[in-house]
Amino acid sequence: MSEIINIKDNPSYIDDRGRISMVLESCQIGSVSIINSEPQKTRANHFHKTDNHVILILEGQIEMYERDINKLDQKPIKYILNKGDIYKTENLVQHTMFFPCYTSFLCLSKLPRDTKNYENDTIRFNYSLKDIFGDHFP
Repeated sequence: MSEIINIKDNPSYIDDRGRISMVLESCQIGSVSIINSEPQKTRANHFHKTDNHVILILEGQIEMYERDINKLDQKPIKYILNKGDIYKTENLVQHTMFFPCYTSFLCLSKLPRDTKNYENDTIRFNYSLKDIFGDHFP
């Protein structure tokens, strides 16, 4: 499944000029975007057939829910992502994001995110987290 690390735990280079924190190394990037989300909103609720992506939380918080698409009978795993966290997702893993507060994050994808490529690789789900968790979800 996914991996979450905090940017402060990645290798850094520090000298009198400041600090360089490594986010990614040895990777293919087809798209880089900054996504801003308003409070109490949900995004994603899909999986990618071949693409994967990495997100870096710049501001705010994300409640990330994910599960393997071959285990849809199981409840998703919940992760709390905060400023500085790096979240790496894999293909064939359903992910849904809930934003309890205003949030901004950087999203780096393996494939280009133009409409055609994105739509060809994305499978959406038509239910909400409330459908999965009932009254336990806002």
